[in-house]
Amino acid sequence: DEEGNYKFEGRFNQGIVSINLPQIAMIADKDEEKFWHLLDERLELCFEALMCRHYALVGTTSDISPVHWQFGAVARLQKGEKIDKYLYGGYSTISLGYIGIYEMTKLMKGVSHTETEGYNFAIKVMKYLKEAVLEYQKRISKYTKLELIELPDYDFDIKKTLSKEKDNILKVIKPNDYNILLDLDGQSFTSLEFASKLLNLREKYPNINFIIGGSFGVDTDIKEKCQERISFSKLTFPHQLFRVIFLEQIYRSFKIINNEEYHK
Repeated sequence: DEEGNYKFEGRFNQGIVSINLPQIAMIADKDEEKFWHLLDERLELCFEALMCRHYALVGTTSDISPVHWQFGAVARLQKGEKIDKYLYGGYSTISLGYIGIYEMTKLMKGVSHTETEGYNFAIKVMKYLKEAVLEYQKRISKYTKLELIELPDYDFDIKKTLSKEKDNILKVIKPNDYNILLDLDGQSFTSLEFASKLLNLREKYPNINFIIGGSFGVDTDIKEKCQERISFSKLTFPHQLFRVIFLEQIYRSFKIINNEEYHK
């Protein structure tokens, strides 16, 4: 929590949505360009489905399952108390799964994923999110210089990790930079509002630093260094997935700023 103490209650998964890779492969019919286009569409649908799972839980009271919510299987809430506080802040997760690696590979390449050609294709699919990050970096570079700096969790000890991360973050931050912390409790923006903010900040500051906390959040000193806190969602996402969501919004903002067409 905020004081560095471990949390033992409230950890659970709000739901999982699995993407059917063989179905995409069947429609693509060995056309890789079509496959990747369909995969993008399905991932967007998966995200919407996961949000439906989340919103279905909002407002639910502990009475729905006393064993889980009142007697400690998940939490110890009062009768009639809403579970909402356990849906945010890292207490719970949402998951994206996949099925049919073998079948997908067989349909697209005609061989098993254990054979060289099939293995390479299967690995390519698994690396999709990482490749998406690199792709958005490339697109954004048309408009501005972008640098991603990733820091690992250094220790299982929360205070040691936060202290080490703080030192490394402070090495990057310059006196005249504008620092924004991506925080669950930050201000939310529409895409148009975010684009307008980005445009205004770029005219005033040499560098804009967006800081994403690690597994344990960020040190208090870093929070104090940030002039603003922004929230992209009240949900907690895996860092690899959130980087894609974040970079897509940066790219979308520059398309808006430059009045260029971009899909909605």
